[in-house]
Amino acid sequence: LGWNLVRGAGNGHLGFVVRTSPSGDEVNGYAGPTDTLIALAPDGLTLRQVVIRETYDTTDYVDRVRTDEEYLKLLTRWSAREWATLDFGKARLEGVAGATLTSYAMAEGIKRRFADDAQKSGADARRRSEQAQGAALWLFLVGGLVMTFSPWHGRPTLRLAWQLLLVGGLGLWLGQLLSLSLLAGWARHGLGWSQTTGLAALGAIALLVPWGARRQPYCHHLCPHGAAQELLGRVRRLHLNVPSRWHARLSILPFILLSAAFLAALAWPGMNLGRWEPFDAWALGAATAIPLTLAALGLIAAPFVPQGFCKYACPTGALLKLMRTPSERDRWS
Repeated sequence: LGWNLVRGAGNGHLGFVVRTSPSGDEVNGYAGPTDTLIALAPDGLTLRQVVIRETYDTTDYVDRVRTDEEYLKLLTRWSAREWATLDFGKARLEGVAGATLTSYAMAEGIKRRFADDAQKSGADARRRSEQAQGAALWLFLVGGLVMTFSPWHGRPTLRLAWQLLLVGGLGLWLGQLLSLSLLAGWARHGLGWSQTTGLAALGAIALLVPWGARRQPYCHHLCPHGAAQELLGRVRRLHLNVPSRWHARLSILPFILLSAAFLAALAWPGMNLGRWEPFDAWALGAATAIPLTLAALGLIAAPFVPQGFCKYACPTGALLKLMRTPSERDRWS
């Protein structure tokens, strides 16, 4: 599971490419995990090259590891079978000077990846977990559409139960939220229909339903972060009144952020747009500092300014506001 077969000219078998994620997702360096990409020979054992694919760790430390060719070459000394039980002390695996935790986190991620592969039960457990999560995501999509097109969303008890399910299930358990980084990834690399069918359907529902039905199912009935804010803002006596002048000014901010993110995605394709929004915190928790801070600030403000993040700081929400049919005559806006 998770191994990619690489073919060359004439359909020749060149080897394999495998990621350390999800096995190494819980291994943190200084600030978060690092996803490593490993190229292996056709025998599936000999490591050819190791590179950093994606990281949530501190940039300076990651750069030191990325430019240390000697360390990256050292990681290919052991076979996949040896990595599964490697003792770093006995193997004299030393980290990169000035970036010790980052380099050790990479090595530990590699070890956990191959250790999981050595135990078939681990791969089977991951496969069953992914199947269960995929089925759950589809149930949430159906539930979101029911809440959108039925009068049930107006019943306080049902709406409260649905919001709790969104926070606990779609948010904390599945960690499936739409974001600018996700949309930018689809724009650059295409939709992963075979691996993320449910997530692609979630994006289609959020973008297409408002055009034809003049309703926004995602922001109102499918976003865990929005549901959490609404739950925290249920005590009306804590609400602060935002003057209309400031409301008008602040409402422009999400569109400014959306425009800036769009231009940044064009100018710097390697930029991590996940750090512009709080949504990565739902999937990675404390492993990603900036999104976690944004999420905390938004939730702290929610009891006093209901849906404050949605109204004044969410660029993904700004994009979805454009995907609507404002009247019977206008079919596209």
